Amino acid sequence: MDSKLALLRNMAEQQEYSALQQTCREQLVQVDSRPVQILLALSFAHLNEPESARNILNRVLETALSDPLTFAEQQDMSAVYIAITDYQSAEL
Repeated sequence: MDSKLALLRNMAEQQEYSALQQTCREQLVQVDSRPVQILLALSFAHLNEPESARNILNRVLETALSDPLTFAEQQDMSAVYIAITDYQSAEL
C-alpha cells in the first residue's frame, strides 16, 4: 500500500486532481483505506466540491477517535482544509 500511497501523493503534488480522484475511487473499491479517503477528499476540494471533501473528512475524524491519525494523514488533512479555505482547522 505504501507504493500506492506514494503514487497518489505524487498525483496530488502534480495537481492531477481528476486522475487522483479516479484512482482513489478505484483503490477504495478494493480496500477501505483512511489515507486514500483523505486524498480523495483533497481531490474533491481542488475540483470545487468542498461539501464532498468535508463529508469525507468528518468520516475520517470519527475513525480518529479510536485510531489516531498518523503524521502523514494529519498533513494530508491539513492540505484538504487549506484547499477549502478552512485555515483554522488546518492549523489544528
